[in-house]
Amino acid sequence: MPRLLVGIVTGLAALLANSTVEAATETVLYRFMPGTDGEFPSASLIMDKSGILYGTTTEGGHGPLPGTVFKLTPPAKGKSAWTEKLLYTFGNHVGDGVHPYAGLIADDAGVLYGTTEQGGISGHGAVFRLTPPGPGKTAWTEKPHYSFKGKPDGDAPVAGLTIGADGALYGTTQYGGSGFGTAFRLTPPAAGQTRWS
Repeated sequence: MPRLLVGIVTGLAALLANSTVEAATETVLYRFMPGTDGEFPSASLIMDKSGILYGTTTEGGHGPLPGTVFKLTPPAKGKSAWTEKLLYTFGNHVGDGVHPYAGLIADDAGVLYGTTEQGGISGHGAVFRLTPPGPGKTAWTEKPHYSFKGKPDGDAPVAGLTIGADGALYGTTQYGGSGFGTAFRLTPPAAGQTRWS
């Protein structure tokens, strides 16, 4: 074996022998309970400035298992348990989205935005927002921003959103367009208007 190769192998062996592998420690923050809680959280979480986590479950909640948005609040001082609260259960009204597979994003005001794979007015998925409670209130307010229509529009938005500096929402749909999916932008309403485009 050439000297250079012997030197590389010997050096690697010494490096591995002297390195310490740190084992990761896992802590379960919350266990979802079927039937009364969200089920199947399949997306990533986001965290606000106070350490509260927000996420989605693709099923669960109340009714025909349409999915939820939840928050996990860190333990109070001297406690160890995180507190879970359902902020919204989908399928509450006509045109509501169902089955949010993607995670959430938040704007500077703490408003949450996300997508649902199905539901909406035409059943091809929706983009929604959840607004935090106002002073003296406890309930978050959900509002669909857009309902996809299928071809030639988008269909089945299973990925998350990105918010631009202009406040527009950007995302993708798995199907629709020419049949192989779309990339889209949702533009906030003009002054005095309420409809996103």
